[in-house]
Amino acid sequence: MNFYIKKMRLWFKTHPQPVTYTFEPNKVNVITGDSSTGKSSILRVIDYCLLAPESTIVEDVINENVAWYGLNFHLNGHDYVIARKAPSESGFADRDFYWGEDSNDMPDIIPKPTVGVTRAFLLSFFNQKFACDGLIVKQDKKEINISFRNFLLFNFLTEDIIATFNTYFDYRFFRDEKLDGVVSEIFKLGIGIDESQEQILSHQIKSLEREISNQYKYKNIDKENNIRYKKKIESLKELAKSLGLLDDEGMDINSKEFVTKIKSEILEFQKFTDSHRKGQEIKKLELEAEEIKEQLRCYKGLRRSYNKAKRYAEEVKDSLSPVEYLRQNLDSVVMGVETIELLHSLEDAYQSVTQIQIPDDYLPADMELRVSELKQKLMAINVKQEAYKEYIKRCFDYNWLAKTVKLENELKGIKPVSCKYIGDIELTNKEDLLCSLTKQYNKLISDNQKCINKMLDYVQSYYEQQDGMSDNYRNKRIGFDETTLTLNLYNNSDSYYPIRNIGSKSNYMFLHLCFFLGLQEYIKEIYPQRVANFLFIDQPSIPYYGTNRHRGEISNELGNLRLRKRDDESKLKSAFKLIDQFMKQNVKSDGTDNFQIILIEHADPVYWKDFSSFDTRYVFTQDKDFGLIPYYIVGE
Repeated sequence: MNFYIKKMRLWFKTHPQPVTYTFEPNKVNVITGDSSTGKSSILRVIDYCLLAPESTIVEDVINENVAWYGLNFHLNGHDYVIARKAPSESGFADRDFYWGEDSNDMPDIIPKPTVGVTRAFLLSFFNQKFACDGLIVKQDKKEINISFRNFLLFNFLTEDIIATFNTYFDYRFFRDEKLDGVVSEIFKLGIGIDESQEQILSHQIKSLEREISNQYKYKNIDKENNIRYKKKIESLKELAKSLGLLDDEGMDINSKEFVTKIKSEILEFQKFTDSHRKGQEIKKLELEAEEIKEQLRCYKGLRRSYNKAKRYAEEVKDSLSPVEYLRQNLDSVVMGVETIELLHSLEDAYQSVTQIQIPDDYLPADMELRVSELKQKLMAINVKQEAYKEYIKRCFDYNWLAKTVKLENELKGIKPVSCKYIGDIELTNKEDLLCSLTKQYNKLISDNQKCINKMLDYVQSYYEQQDGMSDNYRNKRIGFDETTLTLNLYNNSDSYYPIRNIGSKSNYMFLHLCFFLGLQEYIKEIYPQRVANFLFIDQPSIPYYGTNRHRGEISNELGNLRLRKRDDESKLKSAFKLIDQFMKQNVKSDGTDNFQIILIEHADPVYWKDFSSFDTRYVFTQDKDFGLIPYYIVGE
């Protein structure tokens, strides 16, 4: 992320002429001088202009005199101007902004707010540029939106932490409550660790492991439940069979059909016993049966009469058939006159009989169909009557009733087994998915750990370059505690426990420098998406000043801002040398790589005069120009 500050401008409430401070890219821009001259407030002004939710700028002298604060900065090939109205006396940040894109021009007079430009608008702009748009981390099941400002933790090595042993990121400087619990997550996002995906995969794996484990339990439970259920059904089937509610064929039906059938049988019996109309139905069935039987008797008598008549006609015809023979053979038979007369009389009778014909359609054509239908109706009535006879019989059978009540009660409590087991095929699919997710997770863990290890390689390289720490701590191995976000020293590569205390603030100051320089080089080379290639370092000389400074009045001669102990001088020069080495390693002469450092110091420029990357931009002394706020403003 190519970012550097070109100018910082202050517009005053009582003076028309603003004051402008310029900074160079690819340089260590040093502001040195006396205490209480506003050097450290430069960081607070930068933070305020970069959309701080509230101001940390000192009210006395600075805020009480400044009307607007502004920055001219470069970001990814474009120049921008942002100015912000000074906060109120209570420290509340103002809502008015001046904004200019692709511009280096900062107003000479107090800016006028740009219409439509709000903090929300600018946050969105910066979030898009810093690849933070829509970025979220989770804390205690809450989702917290992350902005580009949260990654300024990587850019500010403040005086409050530069020599401490337990703090490497000054999140308290930003006065953002949500930072307190998510610094670790922001750190990981800043160096390219995809912890959110790691958490998602971890959650998916744990959830899938639980589900698979439960499915094996469900498999056994379902098997046992099915066995018990089938045994219970078989027992109930035998009972139903003994009660006459189920025949042998019914024993082959499945359990659900069995339960439905038996419940239906019991319900019908209950309907029969509970209804007074059943007696009327039985009587009605009896009458219907008698009526059908009577119709069948009529049809039977009609058929019998027809057959009798037909049979009689055949018998008469057969008895007279010899007369025809005699007539045909009359000439060969000798008869008397009386015999011949009798023959003729019989012949006339025979002719009359043979002319009588009983028609085949004498009976109704559909009589057989009617008879068949009546018989079917009668059979249906007989079935119902037999059923009613069985119901009536059961009503007076105490033992049958008792068993039926038992069967009914047990049927009420029985339910088909609810199978939770998803089946062998689906379980195998889930196990394959678990294997795939586990491989992804392990690879992600490995890649994330590689990020940490790679970052530590950069930090280790600066630790090995420095020569300002005590001899006792040379040739040690750097380690990083991901929980506390602090550096540790180990005696060797096999050491498990870190060195608990490394002594002086000077040693911790060097550790902080090594950490931030190594971290910034790693980010610039490996994962530059969210962190600007810019570093603000506030007073590396803190461990050596305090009671060690010259007492009395300080003149405007730079040589008086000197340390008294040669050992301290040597260590401070080593710190500046380390910073200079960082700039040489990360800035190319062709301008393809950029990095900017703003360094606040008390020390004399003599300590960095031999380092080509250092550029003493401003010296704030009370007797020269008074400081960040010029003397002519303070005097007014």
